[in-house]
Amino acid sequence: MKYRKTIEIISAILIMLFLYTGGQKVMEHDVFRIQLARQPLPDWLIPTLTWTLPPAELLAAGLLVFQKTRNSGLYMSLTLLSSFTLYTAMAYSEAFGYAPCACGRIFSSMGWGAHLLMNTALLTLNSVAVYLSGIKPINAMNTS
Repeated sequence: MKYRKTIEIISAILIMLFLYTGGQKVMEHDVFRIQLARQPLPDWLIPTLTWTLPPAELLAAGLLVFQKTRNSGLYMSLTLLSSFTLYTAMAYSEAFGYAPCACGRIFSSMGWGAHLLMNTALLTLNSVAVYLSGIKPINAMNTS
């Protein structure tokens, strides 16, 4: 496939991202739970996110590792990054008033503006990989 290397590089970036963020949420679960409870989210949503978000991030990373499951991983990571970017944009615009960051160590030191730029860049890369993975090789289209 013509774009295979590009998709693999983007997948590697996303794998590192989700292994880091998901792994940290698992290793420091109590800290993550407390940080999440400080977010302006409905009370009923906090326990659900506390227990589903870390495994979802780790699952996305795992799916991205293998070529057979990479497309599923790209779509799963696209869903996660879209949600994170939307929330970050709302936090940046102060739609909820002040909202503390419940992200991993490196990301929690960023302001909402920098966080939004980074999320948008990652979302763009992820979108490019999804797009490229759907392009059929030219020789496969000329099967007559």
